[in-house]
Amino acid sequence: MPSSGKLIFKGIFLALLKAVTCMLIPYLSFKYISELEVMGIPIGLTNEQFDLIMYWITALGLVQIAVSFGKGSSPKRSPRKAIFFIMQIGVYCLYLWCYKFSGAASLTLSFEYGSVTYDLATMLQLWMGIVVLKILIAIYDLIDGIIYTRKKKREAKEEDILEITEPLYDKEDFSSAVLDRENPAPRNTKVGSNDSDFEQFIQDKEGVK
Repeated sequence: MPSSGKLIFKGIFLALLKAVTCMLIPYLSFKYISELEVMGIPIGLTNEQFDLIMYWITALGLVQIAVSFGKGSSPKRSPRKAIFFIMQIGVYCLYLWCYKFSGAASLTLSFEYGSVTYDLATMLQLWMGIVVLKILIAIYDLIDGIIYTRKKKREAKEEDILEITEPLYDKEDFSSAVLDRENPAPRNTKVGSNDSDFEQFIQDKEGVK
């Protein structure tokens, strides 16, 4: 398992990566669209449209950054990592929805001689299909993380028992030792010889006398 320092560094890296993809790139893209001109005629976004779009992208982008850090700083195959993964998918769905809610998915750019409309609804539907697949993967990761964590706890408990019983039993015979304790066999006490040898010993002593 990686050290806590490596996990924190990984979380910071994923948070910065999410900041670039979910905040910086959309900001630069919509900033370019807002200042777009054709033949000297501005056809870009109005200030109100740009401010509304950037408000929602920034708000949900910050949440995605926080969740990405939590996911990246979690140990591999842990329930915590799977839970952050599910949270990240939920926030990502809201992030995609904010494009439609803020009007960024369908914009009409008007100018003196007409208007230009672009619609990203089909692309958003494709992204939502990918999100559904991610949800299935996240559920599998959560189940796998719970099973893996329980397995590690059980193995750690068995190792503690082995350390306690090591002076009495070998590690290879631990299973048989447990069975012997649960189903003890009658102990056959042996003085040093069996019954026939003991009788022969008495007879020899009487003959000497």
